Parts: sequence; C-alpha cells; structure tokens
Amino acid sequence: MIVNSPKLDVSQEYVVVRCHAMVQELLDIGKLSLIINSQNVEEFNENLMGTPYGKRIDTLPTDARAIDYERVFQALFLERLERILKVSPEDYISYLNIYYLLRMEIINLKRILRGKYTKLSRERIQETLLPIPPQRIESIEALLDADNVEEMVNLMKKSIYYYPLSNRLEDFKKTDNLGILTVELDNIYLDTLKETIAKTSSINQNLLNTLMNLEVNANTHIANIESDIARVNLQRNIIELLDKAIRTDSMGLPYVFWSLKMFEEEEIEMTRSAYLIIEGINPKQFHQFFSILNKH
Repeated sequence: MIVNSPKLDVSQEYVVVRCHAMVQELLDIGKLSLIINSQNVEEFNENLMGTPYGKRIDTLPTDARAIDYERVFQALFLERLERILKVSPEDYISYLNIYYLLRMEIINLKRILRGKYTKLSRERIQETLLPIPPQRIESIEALLDADNVEEMVNLMKKSIYYYPLSNRLEDFKKTDNLGILTVELDNIYLDTLKETIAKTSSINQNLLNTLMNLEVNANTHIANIESDIARVNLQRNIIELLDKAIRTDSMGLPYVFWSLKMFEEEEIEMTRSAYLIIEGINPKQFHQFFSILNKH
C-alpha cells in the first residue's frame, strides 16, 4: 500500500537520479499535442498506442466512458508516485502522502457527500472515485453504503474528519448548503499539510510553504470562477515556481515534486481531452480557445 512505503537509507542525489529517469517516461510535447488534438475516440486511442498509457487503455471496453479513461490515467500516476515514495527519505514521504494521497481521499469524500446529497446510486458514486487505498478513514465501502449525508459523517467517528464535520452538521441542515461541509474538508487538508510541513527539515520548509500558499490562493480564485482557465494558470504557476527552485537548488525535494507535477499535468491534459472527445466537443478548438483567453 502506497502510504506504508518502506523507509530506505538513501541520499537526495539518489532520489533525484531516480526521478530524472522517470521523467523520460513523460510524453514529449509533440506527442502530447497530437493526443490532445485527437478528433475522436478511435484517433485518441491510436495516438496513445506506443506510450506508457497505451497498454492500459487497450484493456478498456469499446464503449468506455471518459470516467474510465480518467481512472486508467490516475492509476498509472499513483504507480509513479509509489515508485518515488519507495526511494524517498521520510521527510519526502510524509509530505507527498499528504499533498497527493490525503488530497485525493478528500476529493473522494467530497464526491460521496455530493452523491448522498443528490441521492445518486451507490454505483454511480463509486465509479467517480479515485483509485486510492484508505488514508484517514477505515473503509470507503461503509461510506458508500450510508443513506444520507448525516449518516456518512457519523460513520467517520474514528477519523480526523469527524469532529470538524459533525460540528457543522447543524449549519448544513439549517441552510441545506453542502458547501459548509466541503469547505471544512479543505480546511482539514490544509491544517494537516501545515502540520506536516512544520515537521520537515528547515531547508525544505520555505519551498513547501510557498507551494502551499500558491495553491491556496489559486484555489480561492478557482472556487470563485470555477473555470478551466484558472486551473490551467494554477498548473502553469506551480510548474514555473518549481522550475525556478530546481535552478537554485538542483538536489532534493524541488526536483521530486516537479517530476510528479509534470506527470500530473500530463494526466490532467489527457483526461480533459478524453472528456471532450467523448462529449463530442472538438478538443483542438477547445484548447486553442483557452490558449487565446490565457494570453489576455
């Protein structure tokens, strides 16, 4: 299980070398552009053949939905994350577990909350969940079986989520505003991330705090705008910041983090394209449109 990756006595240089080797698995810009500009599902699949993703999507049924592609891409990303965690010092493992795995668990909790709120079936909710093992909850299955939002919250009594969420249940019931609970989940993530950063070595704390504040500020704008433009800008800003950090400190956490963000960026772009293609939207025109908007 990813969260329990064994601790190895390795140097920062070794971790960086391993991450550098993994970066070779990234799609080059030409190949990624070709995939993004695919005109239909068949062309999308054909363009992915010969890449690390090709064998994965080859197992999908002919009537696969966008969510099926998303799960394949996310599963491969998590495998890459696990490979990095296995060779990383404890400092890195703790932070990356929170930054990626706890964040993904909270995304899953939000999706279940929204599903219970809108009375979706168990199956419909389950198919939207990210493929990760439990982090701070005992079982995702029990939450999926809950009849409503309140029961779901009460099933998390042994987790870090229970007290913050249960303290806001009455406000949720009075206002029927699910955002009260989802914002509380965001606060739990940030508080846990801050606690983890405080325990890391001082040499990494400034970088990690900068990254956290950047994401918090960007996500605030995303919450207000809820647009792909904001998300694209967030991704670009983080990549630029990490690139600058690598140039000033070629070893250590910046390179590890940058490697993972590049894989995540690739997965995000292909997932978006899969959704557009399956919904019958021209991906090339969509990306050109947002490229123009981002210049203004």
